[in-house]
Amino acid sequence: PKWYYDHYNWLTGHKGHITAIVEVGAYLGGLTAVLAQTAALNGMTLFVVDLNLSYLLFTAERLRQISEDAFKHTVFFHGTFEQFSDQHKELLN
Repeated sequence: PKWYYDHYNWLTGHKGHITAIVEVGAYLGGLTAVLAQTAALNGMTLFVVDLNLSYLLFTAERLRQISEDAFKHTVFFHGTFEQFSDQHKELLN
């Protein structure tokens, strides 16, 4: 979809100013794949936060099969955004 490309273009346009991307709610990993590949191409890290462990594991495996490089630039976090933000305050400043 077009908005996938909008995300890609915006993030690529801000290369050097953004070091991390946080996606909350992976579902089946469609947007995650785009964001992870964008992160890998631009020297960023993607953090994927999901409360549903099944979706998180599905997304991780899907991404690993799509691109090992993008997978290496991705950190998966099982829990809520509040829990994530408590543990990664430095990313949110």
